[in-house]
Amino acid sequence: MKTGVDGAVPVDATSDDVPLDTDDGDEFELPHSGLAWHRVVILVAAFAFLGGSFGYWLAHDGAPDSGSVDVGFLKDMIHHHEQAVEMAVIEQANGADPVVVGFATEIIRRQSYEIGVMSTRLRDWGYTTAPNDTAMAWMGMPVPLNQMPGLATPDEMQQLRAAKGAEADALFLQLMTNHHRGGVHMATYAYEHADTENVRDLAQLMAYVQATEINEFRDTAQRNHINVTIEPQHVPVPNPSSGSS
Repeated sequence: MKTGVDGAVPVDATSDDVPLDTDDGDEFELPHSGLAWHRVVILVAAFAFLGGSFGYWLAHDGAPDSGSVDVGFLKDMIHHHEQAVEMAVIEQANGADPVVVGFATEIIRRQSYEIGVMSTRLRDWGYTTAPNDTAMAWMGMPVPLNQMPGLATPDEMQQLRAAKGAEADALFLQLMTNHHRGGVHMATYAYEHADTENVRDLAQLMAYVQATEINEFRDTAQRNHINVTIEPQHVPVPNPSSGSS
């Protein structure tokens, strides 16, 4: 079995003890209240530091070229993650359903950490983390950066900021489902085509977690009578904790 980015075998990605969490599960818990964007920037920076400190110990193998799947995936996924974190912060401030707010908390913690890990890998290879104007060329399907699958439009982001309570919960689940589906698409391709084992492992974990979360969103919406329709999501990669690769 492949190991995770930290060399450890990941545990079930749907539990609270996923290896990307801190030892104290409440250490980075965000309050269910308004949260200024500058505060989440500090939070993301803190996770980037943690990921960067940890990433220092990753193997410094030969750097892929700038047009590789490995480099393209990391650059595009950093940009993709940044919007997911922003949407989750908005749900933290405006949402009402505690389970949905909990999803937002987990997305902030996990994806902020992953941003740190991906940023460190790029720096180790001598690349910046700045996205290219064209995304997904590494997949053979180049699109403008703002048209990556799953990204919310500026209008949709404004609607999410304006929504409150149950309306915010429903819109967050819908937009994050779309966002995750785009992330699963990219991560699955990277898992299948990246040259670097660490990148393949990280992509596998992302694809598995985000696909699984979509199905959890669906179950929660049905159980809690949240006004959103979410279709089931196929999980396209093996569970990283199952021993498959």
